[in-house]
Amino acid sequence: MSILEYDNTFLLKLKNWDNETFNKFYIETVDFFFRWIKSVYFLEDDDIEDILSDFYFKIWNNRDWIPTDRIGFKRWIWFVLKNILKDFFKSKKLYNFSELKLNNLEDDKLQIEDIIEDTENLFEEIDKNYKLELIKDAIHKLPDIYRQVLILKYVDNLSNDEIAEFLWITNDVVRQRISRGLKKLKLILDNKKL
Repeated sequence: MSILEYDNTFLLKLKNWDNETFNKFYIETVDFFFRWIKSVYFLEDDDIEDILSDFYFKIWNNRDWIPTDRIGFKRWIWFVLKNILKDFFKSKKLYNFSELKLNNLEDDKLQIEDIIEDTENLFEEIDKNYKLELIKDAIHKLPDIYRQVLILKYVDNLSNDEIAEFLWITNDVVRQRISRGLKKLKLILDNKKL
């Protein structure tokens, strides 16, 4: 069964406040939504858990609105998740680096060697993290239609058939978007000289 592929009986039980059905829905979907949010928005785990908590709470409290057909249900779920994400980003405050404080560091003369235990691979780790950050930045610069397909393909490991079903597009469109997305990603990364 693909994600969010439930029959009408299941959706009717969910709509009629059946706790066991809601628990099953939660267990089957929470990991998928967690990985999806993490791969698309690169948020901290705690933030994602807060978002998902709000998401499932909103579904629980608005079960009367759940459509009992599969396509309507998928659209409704994504609508709820997108609104929760919009609310999260609206409420998120950004801070300047100078405003941040190091709470656990009492000694102003603390050296980086005191913080990092293994300095042997320090430069290798910095280089690896730097490249990873460049790739993340490049992915975020892609248009949504390419970014979404590439993340579903390479992060979530969905097949082209699953992506087509998930996004309601044909396999040809999936292949085309993957190909064009990879080309655009390569151009962005070539300009950054990885």
